[in-house]
Amino acid sequence: MKRGSLPGPGATNHPTMAHGHLTTVHDPGPVSLLAGLKPVALAMAGGGLLLWLAGFAVNDALRVWQSLLVAYAFFLMLGLGGVVFTAIQYCASARWSIAVRRIAEGMGAYIPVSFVFFVIIVLFGWGTLYDLESPWRAANGKGGVHIYDGLKAAYLSRWGVLIKGVVFYAIWHVLSQKLRQTSIAQDRTKEAAGHKRNVKTSIIFLLLFGYTFSLHCVDMLKALEPKWFSTMFGVYCFSGLFLSTLCTLSLLTIALRRNRVVAEAIQPRHMYDLGTWIMAFSCFMCYIGFSQYMLIWYANLPEEAFYMIERTEGGWEYVFALLPLLKWVIPFAVLMPQGFRANVRVHVFVCVAVLLGQWLDLYWMVYPVFSPAPVLPGLPELGAFLALLGVFGFVLDRVYSSHSVLPVGDPYLKMSVSGSYL
Repeated sequence: MKRGSLPGPGATNHPTMAHGHLTTVHDPGPVSLLAGLKPVALAMAGGGLLLWLAGFAVNDALRVWQSLLVAYAFFLMLGLGGVVFTAIQYCASARWSIAVRRIAEGMGAYIPVSFVFFVIIVLFGWGTLYDLESPWRAANGKGGVHIYDGLKAAYLSRWGVLIKGVVFYAIWHVLSQKLRQTSIAQDRTKEAAGHKRNVKTSIIFLLLFGYTFSLHCVDMLKALEPKWFSTMFGVYCFSGLFLSTLCTLSLLTIALRRNRVVAEAIQPRHMYDLGTWIMAFSCFMCYIGFSQYMLIWYANLPEEAFYMIERTEGGWEYVFALLPLLKWVIPFAVLMPQGFRANVRVHVFVCVAVLLGQWLDLYWMVYPVFSPAPVLPGLPELGAFLALLGVFGFVLDRVYSSHSVLPVGDPYLKMSVSGSYL
């Protein structure tokens, strides 16, 4: 088959080429992500929920809510990350990514579902995780009043965080829906104006995302250590979000390429580009992580240093050492040879390693707050992760099964598929 040939279902002739550009790109239509695995995903979600609930009987409440917080942050970052990736491609007028952009768009459909878990944590788990006078904080000497307690306590109060969360989620959901709906409508209208509207929406989203995501990370993760100061925490969380999103996008692309028409549109060249992005942003992730650690170590200010000290001793130093290994060394070293970047098995290995590293990173942020020694993952952690993974999978399957997984109305799709970007 010649490069760029995209026979549709039942087609007998290949698309013709004009001056090296495709004249036809066949629409694969809706494609099920889970296919025959829906019962497995349902069992995963239901079984995970039961395991998590069983944690209240087997473990203390703190452990159970910590596990949900880690899983919540992990999958929220993936949902938001899909929209961030989409918006960046629009703003950069990128052509290579158009073939995989609809897959990233679909990840944003998880955002309103994530809001449900946010409300559950704030309404029912707040007193356990964040209350300054909780018994777990008092036992570890972390109770008491901060010098800025009046303003900071109000800002980080249950209702303060809930109100901000409602505003943040509204912004994320409205703009991500506008991007996706405009793109889907373009499949019918074929109007180039839809692309221009999404560029404008993407600019607004990225400007608001930078502030809202950073503040939400402060509310849900940094607030566990209300006395800690860091001006790099927001960008550190973003670096983890973007790297894990690229890996999830790669895995979803591999799964959807089981469809023949999708596989002919999303070619090894696109997988190579995704591999290059993963390798590049693994360096960015490591750079930001090192910068945050180095600045805290060099300044050695008490209000900053304690955060790193409690996470690099008592056994937590082993988790700390795993983070650059999983999120930088493996993706950078394995994807450095150009021949590996389009290899499906290599992609799966690297992406699983990075996603494991991302989960461990969040676990390393949350658990040392209350435990001076590492807490081995158990039933609550497994249950929370499986439950949210099952929900995340169902949401994506519903999205990809409701409309085409290729933006067939985008005027530049043929350029993305054929590789003629200019």
